Amino acid sequence: MTRSLFPGIMADAEEILQATVEYVAETIPGNDWVKVVLDSFTPTKVIDGLWIVPAWCDAPAEDPDALSVVLEPGLAFGTGGVEPRLHAVIL
Repeated sequence: MTRSLFPGIMADAEEILQATVEYVAETIPGNDWVKVVLDSFTPTKVIDGLWIVPAWCDAPAEDPDALSVVLEPGLAFGTGGVEPRLHAVIL
């Protein structure tokens, strides 16, 4: 979205909310946001010998004999972190 669209959007928001909306627009440095998001997912130990591993990561070197469940984190099972549904399905 270009900065030139903000004034119109903010005027609409103020009209809908019946309030003054204060905001600051700033340019965020160009990052590879896909890489930033992928880097936030890491292998997660469920129990001894069982790991949830994002599809783009290697199995944990510290537990070479462990079973690694390889998943695409996201919509179906959340992040694979402290995700009760995923742990229940695996266990």
